[in-house]
Amino acid sequence: MQVNIVVRSENDNLKAHARFWDLKLTLEFEGTEIARLMADPYDVKKNSSVDFNFVATAEPLSLSPRQMQEVEIFLNEDRVRLDLKGSVKTRWRVGLFGSVNFLSHLNCQLYFHVSDGSYVPSRCTSKAK
Repeated sequence: MQVNIVVRSENDNLKAHARFWDLKLTLEFEGTEIARLMADPYDVKKNSSVDFNFVATAEPLSLSPRQMQEVEIFLNEDRVRLDLKGSVKTRWRVGLFGSVNFLSHLNCQLYFHVSDGSYVPSRCTSKAK
């Protein structure tokens, strides 16, 4: 299986650039990790965004009986769910000497049509702490 996933990092701050680092995401099928997505540190200019195009390729999986039942359901509904989970650290400079750091968590359910592999559009955003 091969999946193309676009991760967009947005900086809606009008006054400060943002630094993102330690981006670590996992793509899972029914609790089983099928791919890891990572990126080197990067900057996003003020009031801008950066897209990362990840191509995740998974090897065939050994499925449990429960997972095989889920696959049957997905095939009948022409829809498969993959979970995208992880986090990224972010820093904004504040004034001349300070900065503010955040840890953002992502936990998304991504749906695809089994028949043609197309994505079922849905919104997924991170939560910062």
